[in-house]
Amino acid sequence: MRNTGVTFIACALTASLLSPQTECADRSKAALNNTTAAHDLMQQGKAVYVQWCLGCHGPLTGMGRFPSAGTYRLQQRYNDAVPAMLEDRVDLTPEVIRTAVRHGMPIMPPFRKTEVTDAELDAVIAYLTQKKHK
Repeated sequence: MRNTGVTFIACALTASLLSPQTECADRSKAALNNTTAAHDLMQQGKAVYVQWCLGCHGPLTGMGRFPSAGTYRLQQRYNDAVPAMLEDRVDLTPEVIRTAVRHGMPIMPPFRKTEVTDAELDAVIAYLTQKKHK
């Protein structure tokens, strides 16, 4: 009986001493998971952006015969007051991006949820607004 009591006290003492370390390890693991999830979301957002947006919102290098229509139009509209490349902008809000994608703009067609799902759109929004949060 005496050994049981000593064992219980030793276990309780060990648990109380290890608890802050375990809690710290749990927080570190959660932070790592959040970082990994954020990285994965950015990668998904970039992939969707490349697939659906880059054709019109790509760089204007060389301009060529058919420049990226969206980037060209934004350059004309803002006269370099803000970057024409969406990936370089820090003023875009999730609401502006969501409205433009779902409802379109004067020269931009809307995208249906069967083309760009809400989850994919959320990833694109996270990708395009990441600079704003740094």
